[in-house]
Amino acid sequence: MGWRKDDFGPDTQLLLVSFSDPGELREYAKHRNLPFQVLHDENQDIYRQYGLEKGTFRNLWGFSSMLRYAKIIVREGFSEVRKPIDDWEQLGGDFVIAPDGTLSYGHWSSGPGNRPEIDQMVEAVALASYGT
Repeated sequence: MGWRKDDFGPDTQLLLVSFSDPGELREYAKHRNLPFQVLHDENQDIYRQYGLEKGTFRNLWGFSSMLRYAKIIVREGFSEVRKPIDDWEQLGGDFVIAPDGTLSYGHWSSGPGNRPEIDQMVEAVALASYGT
């Protein structure tokens, strides 16, 4: 997968925060060849601090979610579809923290497939960097 890490600039630190089992996180990072650090948030404290909510049945199992899973199956086969083992109702988000520590961009997901475009994130990082 092309993570486009270089598009963010040399001073940008990318992190994945998850509450999944640390062993599962290591395997996921290895399998996906993640070019960034993975942090374990066992009690979902960071999720709560950023106001990330639990999903409803509709936004977890609605049309857009099913479409996203279908695309994964078409692209990668059933090997990437696994039974949920963690808090599968917890929604995620994508955030940019400016060099001064302030939140300069936030995307609170409304469902499993609701993520910002990578170009949006690159632009948000660039804007946060210019503010310093």
